[in-house]
Amino acid sequence: MNFLLDILVKIVSLYMGLTTSLFTMSWLGSEGASFYARLMAAYACLLACSIFGFITAIILRLVGNYRITQWATARAFKYTMKYSTGVEFEIISGKQHLQTRPCVFVGNHQTELDVLYLGEVFPKFCVVTSKKSLKSVPFLGWFMALSGTVFIDRKDRTMALAAFREAAEEMKRERISVFIFPEGTRSYSKKAELLDFKKGAFHLAIQAGVPVVPVVVCNYWGLLGPSERRFRPGKIPVIVLPPIPTDKLAASDAEDLCKYARDTMLRELIRLSESPRGQRASNPAYKPRQPSTPIPAAALAPISPSSPSSASPSTSSPLLSSSSSETTFAPSSSSSPRSTSTSTSASSTSQSKPPQRPSSLSTSTDAANTNGAVEEIKQSEITDTGVTDDAVLQETITPTPSKGRKESDLRKASMMTAMRKEGKGDLLEGGS
Repeated sequence: MNFLLDILVKIVSLYMGLTTSLFTMSWLGSEGASFYARLMAAYACLLACSIFGFITAIILRLVGNYRITQWATARAFKYTMKYSTGVEFEIISGKQHLQTRPCVFVGNHQTELDVLYLGEVFPKFCVVTSKKSLKSVPFLGWFMALSGTVFIDRKDRTMALAAFREAAEEMKRERISVFIFPEGTRSYSKKAELLDFKKGAFHLAIQAGVPVVPVVVCNYWGLLGPSERRFRPGKIPVIVLPPIPTDKLAASDAEDLCKYARDTMLRELIRLSESPRGQRASNPAYKPRQPSTPIPAAALAPISPSSPSSASPSTSSPLLSSSSSETTFAPSSSSSPRSTSTSTSASSTSQSKPPQRPSSLSTSTDAANTNGAVEEIKQSEITDTGVTDDAVLQETITPTPSKGRKESDLRKASMMTAMRKEGKGDLLEGGS
């Protein structure tokens, strides 16, 4: 006996040591190590919880309350998996529907990990259905048999129907619920889709006269992809849909009920898997979506003379609606009259050709002075209003006498003084 115990201790120690080593490698970035580490941890949790469930079922059988055995074991598996692998399921909608009793719960079936989500959604006084072959598995099968699992013989239709009839009677008599995967097998799907539903669950609901409560689990291929050796930690969202009543349905309505439930679940599965929360679980290369760039406040502000560097909506921001391009403004009373055109931006103005010189300027004015005046207008007028127009420039630019002009006036003044002294100044002034 001691020899067998020593061997068992060594096997457990080796298993735990290997699992810990793989977890260490996964923290260094190895995807394969992460897969095998969490896989080994999951099997260890399953074995431990099966032993726990087996012992619990025996105890609860003795006290006459064994119907909560599967609920207790599912909760134990939930927490052991959460802290050992980092994977957990989270109900984000419809949790109140889990209180429906009795009923038939139907859920989509993706991988072996679906056993874990039972730990989140499984209510008290509920049992699962399972294929009959699991009944002979040590500890797991024993626990399932002692806790009231409905075993279905898939190879014998007569026996399967008899098992459903017996389950329907028990549901009515003891007000227990049943959880069934209507797809019948795991889909291992990489996207949000469902296999064809089998009608057994819906026949059972109609026979028992209880509602059907659909449970939809987001596609989690991004967290667990067995064929790609991927097993990552994360949260998988779950929604529970409202109950579908069956009290007025006949056996002939089972097919329509099956189709209606599948269509409803598929629609919600797609919606859930495409949501940002669902993408974290379903997309292996998921990256958080970047928020859209907000429209700058300056681009949305109405154009007014007091708004610095304001531009026309049609050229400054392509994000504005067409109605914004019709914005007009009224000049203030203290400012000089200006053009109200909103079709030219400040940036385009600074690159446009220099405006024509106003005709009021003398032809003897130096070109350098005119250019200086234009630059002054650009700084003081264009940047203030965002509007440029030849008329504005003509109203604003005033001639500035050049150095040559001043010298000519001085020479003329000196000549007038000299001519006055000679008596000719009056004649010249009169002629002018």
